[in-house]
Amino acid sequence: MDIKGERGREKALQNTHMPKSTKIVIIVSVVILAAILGSVYFWKNRQPAPSIQITSPQSGATVITGSLQTIQWESKDTTSTDKISITIRRIPPPPLQTEGQEFDPIIFIGLPNTGSKEWVVSDRYPPGTYVLGVTAHDSVPVTNPLFAESAPFTIVPPLAQDLLPLYGQSSWSAPRLFPLELPQRVLYGTGIETEAETGTIDPANAFVPFDAYYAKKLKALGWKVDISLQANGPASGQTIYRKGDGFIAVNFYTIFHVRSDVTPSRCPCDVKLVLFSTTEKSATTATETEKGALVGGDSDAHGCIGSAGYSWCGARGECVRPWEAYCTATAPKKVTFSCDEAKTIGASFYVGDDKFVDLELSDGRKLSVPRAMSASGARYANADESFVFWNKGDTAFVTEGAASETTFANCILNAE
Repeated sequence: MDIKGERGREKALQNTHMPKSTKIVIIVSVVILAAILGSVYFWKNRQPAPSIQITSPQSGATVITGSLQTIQWESKDTTSTDKISITIRRIPPPPLQTEGQEFDPIIFIGLPNTGSKEWVVSDRYPPGTYVLGVTAHDSVPVTNPLFAESAPFTIVPPLAQDLLPLYGQSSWSAPRLFPLELPQRVLYGTGIETEAETGTIDPANAFVPFDAYYAKKLKALGWKVDISLQANGPASGQTIYRKGDGFIAVNFYTIFHVRSDVTPSRCPCDVKLVLFSTTEKSATTATETEKGALVGGDSDAHGCIGSAGYSWCGARGECVRPWEAYCTATAPKKVTFSCDEAKTIGASFYVGDDKFVDLELSDGRKLSVPRAMSASGARYANADESFVFWNKGDTAFVTEGAASETTFANCILNAE
């Protein structure tokens, strides 16, 4: 027997048997490799999930009633036969009504999936914040829908054409939804604003010509000042016009560079001009939350609304606008002058502290005008003399503008 040969074969056989741990490693490796290859095959051959999104209108956009807008959307991996339906909803939603929806939420239904659709914004949508919804579906009635909503945008009514062309050469802001606070209600409409002066010492230089421009323009077009709407609160500093069911407010407010709760605010200050328009149909009552967004919605410890121009006058113990009322402890002597064209001037003279006269004009304006030099009688004028009040004895008159046009003529003191 070849003993050496047998031992060699046994040794060779022993070398062909792998350890158990090695076999396990090989099996696990094969399983992992199969899983990887299977995943690669799956990802290469999978059907991607369809998606859709609205790209226009964009977040924060302002959309004007009656304007032509383009609704745009992007869809991915939808079928070529899918139809598109577009809806609209107001946020926050109004309280549920027993007689149905506030408006029909459906704008379009069964459109081809072209990615865009022109839309004329109907006046049936009250001013407010809205979102659009787009639904991709394969049939009508809708089955297997794919849905997405747009970012919030705002619908506002158009600015009254009677306000155009706009006053001055300033750059006016884009229209925005604007709440107007009146004594008995809050109206929603379209507001625009511009910064007329920065760091001015005499804000009247900015707002008096602005106010006079629209007083002349709007009255010629049949608008009338509605003083009853300006009885109290921040609205008392606005000139509010009405014609039919329309409202126009011509407003200005001052931002003081230095303010104090102890002493009255003093300029230098910045002056902003504001125009507002709406109709009874467009106007809605604001919620308490919405009222906080008003110009003049802030107040100090005394309740004075700084952004509306009010500051605390310790001498009078009340909030005043420096350009409307003189801050003095002297009691005013109030008189009224009757002028041509049924106009009136209410004047408050401060005997013993005759630095200013406070005027209330029949066109709704309130002005505190400083005393100026005069050869005869009393004369009160702003810095550039674009507004001058003359008083001699029982007579008075007012001149305005660069040409010193007499706007309140032949004024006679009313008998007490």
